Amino acid sequence: MRRFLLATLLCAIRLSADSYPRQPGIDAQHYIFELTLSDDTDEIVGQATVEFRFVQDGVAKVALDLTSAVDGKGMTVTEVTSAGGALEFTHQSDRLVIKPASPPHAGDLRQFTIRYHGIPANGLRIGANKYGERTFFSQNWPNLARQWLPMIDHPYDKATSEFIITAPSK
Repeated sequence: MRRFLLATLLCAIRLSADSYPRQPGIDAQHYIFELTLSDDTDEIVGQATVEFRFVQDGVAKVALDLTSAVDGKGMTVTEVTSAGGALEFTHQSDRLVIKPASPPHAGDLRQFTIRYHGIPANGLRIGANKYGERTFFSQNWPNLARQWLPMIDHPYDKATSEFIITAPSK
């Protein structure tokens, strides 16, 4: 009986293990999220600048979580740049994968700017409050920030952030 319980416990631990795809070659340092909100549509227009410290030489790609557009909800990435130049990227299956222009060296700091737009399926709630006034409310825990912000949406890689919001004056 004890062996059965021990085997069951070990199996449960293995099944609940964190399977998030970590990126040991990078460390997110800071995010700047610039968002434009509107009273005319639920679509947001965003620009995110992400600063990474590379902790390994030759990292070939950087991946961020960002929900892909499906059935009118989700985000569409239009451009990724770094140091003024366009970068190659793919955005599919809720992952934005960016290829640095040149292989980084350990210790390098680089910024990537992502331009995107879309209607969040979750994370950013857009609608009327109990008084009928239009509101925008973020509810990101535990993993809903990726619904509207390109980021590493996992607590293993903490970083500072700032928001710059352009919204209707009312």
